[in-house]
Amino acid sequence: MWVASSDQRSVGMRGSGTVESFRPPAHLGPGSGLVGRVRFAVRRLADLQTFTVVRDISPWLRERSGVLLEVGCGDQPYRHLVPLECRYLGLDIAATGDSFGTGLHPEYAHYAGGNFPFADSSVDAILHTETLEHVVDYAGFLAECTRVLRPGGEMCFTVPFQARFHYIPHDYWRFTPTALEMITERAGFGNVRVTARGNDVVVACYKALGVCYRVGSADPFAWIAVAPAVAALLIGTHLSLAVGCGSENDCLGYTV
Repeated sequence: MWVASSDQRSVGMRGSGTVESFRPPAHLGPGSGLVGRVRFAVRRLADLQTFTVVRDISPWLRERSGVLLEVGCGDQPYRHLVPLECRYLGLDIAATGDSFGTGLHPEYAHYAGGNFPFADSSVDAILHTETLEHVVDYAGFLAECTRVLRPGGEMCFTVPFQARFHYIPHDYWRFTPTALEMITERAGFGNVRVTARGNDVVVACYKALGVCYRVGSADPFAWIAVAPAVAALLIGTHLSLAVGCGSENDCLGYTV
């Protein structure tokens, strides 16, 4: 993930504070063990943002070849979706562990922000998931994506729309489809296509699931009380996603 330096975030937040009382759990990939695969499968089922991100980026990733750069890669939860014939490059800022609770992985590049540490036209594809909302200078970020991408290369990314204030204070933006088209085209990208992830039915279930998760986290015995509601909400959510009922004007997020 990308964050601002300390001198760029001195704005006071009335009533919200700067400490997050309920932080998102660590976002880890499945790994090679059974426990990791089960953990990722459960998260994919229960975390609707993760479910829709995987659903949208998987077909695009399957078609990639050459050099793939993932920016804001964190703990690389989606690296297992990258084809073996791709050369995978990960990039994140060195301070991401303190701000987002991720590890410092020696196999990807760390830096302080600004210009990507890669040459012009050096990668064939770029991926970033749920990252742009954490970037203060999103125009500069997208300009760097354009610079390092080879002519004819492709970029795929996701952003949240209906998501709570998270990773406080490093959560800055919510983008509409109009804004996403505008900022990507201004950065030099063409053939921009924005698709919604989910709909208003999914969002309603997602918010209710968040309340259940918070209640269950506060008291383990409360899980017994909320378990039937969680099961019903998950069934309703996945049915809505499967049949496409609901309005996409109020969705979880967007894939570009």
